[in-house]
Amino acid sequence: MDCLNPFHAHTPAMPAPFPEETLFSGDDPLQTLAVADPDAARLLREAISRRAIPLSETMLRYICGMILWALSAEMRFGQEVVLGVAGLLQKSTGDAVLAAYAERLRKASGTGPELATVIARHLPMLLMHGEAADLHCWDQTVDTLAHKGTYALYEPLSLIDGLYGHREMEAARGLMALLQEVFGRAFTYNRTRSLLHTICVSVQAMRPAKRVFQTAQARRLAARDPELLDAFFDGLESGLRRLNETGLREFVGRGIERLKTDGAQKAAVFFSLQSRSAKRRFESLRVSAMLGTIQERLRRYATARLGRRMGVEPISDRLLRMSLSAPDRLVLSNAAQIFLPEEMDVHDSREMNEALYPMLTRLEIGFHEFGTYGFDGVVFAAAERLDSGDSGHEPDQSDLSRFWNGFPNPLVAEDLFSILEMGRIRLLSDRRYPGIFHRAGPQLAHQLQKGSSSDSPSIWERLYRSLVLQESDPIVSGILAGATPGELFGDAPHVDQTAKLTLRLYPEFERSADRPFRFPFGWKPSPALVYESRKPLEILSRKLQDALRRRGLVVNRSRLRDMIQANGSMPDPRRIEALLPKGGSGRRALSDRVYDALREMGESIQTRSSAATLETVDVPIFWYAEWDQHTQDYLLRHVRILVRDMGEGDAALYRNTLERHAGLVSGIRRAFEMMRPQGIDIRRGWLEGDHFDYPLLVEWAVARKARTEMPERLYIKRLKDRRDVAVQLLVDLSRSTAHAVSGHSEGCSVLDVEKEAIILFCEALDTIGDRFAIAGFSGNGRHNVDYYRIKGFDDALDASVHGRISAMRPLRSTRMGAAIRHAAAQLALQAAAVRVLIVLGDGFPNDVDYKREVAVADTRKSVQEARAKGIHVHAVTVNIAADPLLDDLYGWNRHTVISDVTELPEKLVRIYSRLTKH
Repeated sequence: MDCLNPFHAHTPAMPAPFPEETLFSGDDPLQTLAVADPDAARLLREAISRRAIPLSETMLRYICGMILWALSAEMRFGQEVVLGVAGLLQKSTGDAVLAAYAERLRKASGTGPELATVIARHLPMLLMHGEAADLHCWDQTVDTLAHKGTYALYEPLSLIDGLYGHREMEAARGLMALLQEVFGRAFTYNRTRSLLHTICVSVQAMRPAKRVFQTAQARRLAARDPELLDAFFDGLESGLRRLNETGLREFVGRGIERLKTDGAQKAAVFFSLQSRSAKRRFESLRVSAMLGTIQERLRRYATARLGRRMGVEPISDRLLRMSLSAPDRLVLSNAAQIFLPEEMDVHDSREMNEALYPMLTRLEIGFHEFGTYGFDGVVFAAAERLDSGDSGHEPDQSDLSRFWNGFPNPLVAEDLFSILEMGRIRLLSDRRYPGIFHRAGPQLAHQLQKGSSSDSPSIWERLYRSLVLQESDPIVSGILAGATPGELFGDAPHVDQTAKLTLRLYPEFERSADRPFRFPFGWKPSPALVYESRKPLEILSRKLQDALRRRGLVVNRSRLRDMIQANGSMPDPRRIEALLPKGGSGRRALSDRVYDALREMGESIQTRSSAATLETVDVPIFWYAEWDQHTQDYLLRHVRILVRDMGEGDAALYRNTLERHAGLVSGIRRAFEMMRPQGIDIRRGWLEGDHFDYPLLVEWAVARKARTEMPERLYIKRLKDRRDVAVQLLVDLSRSTAHAVSGHSEGCSVLDVEKEAIILFCEALDTIGDRFAIAGFSGNGRHNVDYYRIKGFDDALDASVHGRISAMRPLRSTRMGAAIRHAAAQLALQAAAVRVLIVLGDGFPNDVDYKREVAVADTRKSVQEARAKGIHVHAVTVNIAADPLLDDLYGWNRHTVISDVTELPEKLVRIYSRLTKH
């Protein structure tokens, strides 16, 4: 619900007046308020002007009287009341809500202005987004906490505010119930503060999708012993957060049994996951699947199916909030990435959870493959003779969003369009990939039934079952006039047909909008995210479309967008002409209109800056700070990293290098074989282990017989000796790497030596079995630092990697600090005991406004940041003699200079063994 229903009987229909209302004496209340506080009157006027429901004169006088009363009591209290009332007015809440707000302010002011200020600040969010029953729960929570002291209200109410603001109403109710359960008991002042902070920090750290049931289990435990909450929240942080609702409920139940039988101390050890029995129990209950184990396979599948790069990334809570999605939504996407949960625990089986990842990926790709986001509102409106709206200004939303907003109830239109569109996707998928819905259908049906809020299915559920699950339903069949999905969408179904059906069926479904529809797994179109991810391209293609339309030429914008993206700038006029029907005015007249439209766009569109913007539309972007040695502080979000894939080259270079340096390669392999773990390491003298150490066991028996001191450490452990190392090679690709290496026998360039060094690195690391990645970097200015992916940590050392190494070429400048920060950030994500970053380059950083002293200071700082993360940084520099400034960059003994690749083997073994020593 958007706002509270009318309240219980004790809320007055006409609230008792405030004494300050007598000051108005027939004058405009806002003018009287402006005399006392001009800012308050201005804010109130703005809120009233945005209000959808007119405000009565009686209520206006009442509100102004309340604000004057609060201002006279205490200035800060009055300011909070002004902000609270303005928010409630803009939300168009009813008079009963404003009366409930005033009633609680009156009551709190009797205790003092501090409590009244807290209530004024935090109550409006609940009144705007909660339900009537929530207010009673909130009152009880405030009374419970206020009994401890006003200090106990600040942190919990701020968190409850945030939960209501993010539409997590169930989580807010659960938190209030937990607070009442805990703080209805007696605690010391210090323990109260500690528990308050622990609860608030822990609840805030929970994933939104799990917050409700995790809070419920915390409350269940608090009902037995609130002192165990610290251990429980520690356990969540240590791993319990990975359990699903069923698993966590069973774990807490086992812990409560432990509390009854073994006491609070052992129960605390169990809940904090510190005992072996707790860990065994946790592992037996954990059913979650991890995206990281399948992420690369999903990315390859998505890329192969779409014919263009499509990434697969974890969903963040921020992304869900930005897309206004429910916390339990499991899949969504933008133009370049599909987003899935980092861990999946919907089912009570790990195998079923793992199977959900590819299923949801296949479903989501359908929106991109079958043209859902190619809907063009202008072309559709022209075909259907509708008003397409004013598009003279830059659009701030997708065409689908604009289409939905044209209906009286956009939410109904969105849900109707989404279900119809998924029916179209089902139809097309069955024709091309019949197995997708054959496997997904039962899971979608089960999730639909699970999310149903009533025994009788709503009209939405019936439509979903009929079109997406292809189950027969007489009611839907009547609405659709008996048409099958094939008849409904036609032989060549297009997204425009979905829009036509939405227009035709909307009146029927608007009458059934009382119950919102929960899409199974949250699978539905997400046009806002797609639009935002390619907004510069959308704006440019819309402007070009408008310029053509003003000359009577209607072109589908998705085709213009694809042309601009492929071209990197405005498309050639002849390519645009090929999209247009040839009219009776002749080809010359058509060409003139196209050229006029392009001329209207202006030459600025074809400048380098615009082209650069277009080139980066589908490129992952990262922002990093940069150290300013003049101010001795960071410049925040100062450098932009553009992550790109290195192109393909001749894989024969790798093979030829191995043949040319066969002796070096053989020596490196032998040396690195010596560092490889030999297998099992037997350790003696343990208090517990795998086997008895029988000689010591004989000594123990003899000593026992002789009643002398007996040895205690009688066990042997067999330990697997494994290396756990991750290495990132970061290669300088600046234009200076094209220079010849001084004194080189074959006249090779710096980059030639770098490539040979990389190949020797690869062979060495592949021999020892350490995971490694390779990336190159270059750039031009702080907004265009290119970071080229050559090999990922999970990529095999195959022909494609060989080709990318060959494809490396001298590019532009060297903004080294940003590249090191990004490489270190990626390396820090690797689960390894030892992380090593090796920078391979030809000297010092250099870029626009990033010269010797400035660049050295920032690079040195980036190296220090990496080492603070536990990353070992070492530089291998080609072509320059030892320079004291290298010590400033990397530290003493943290860099190596070579001029010929033949120098590398002896130095590489020594460097690497030192860096990876445990």
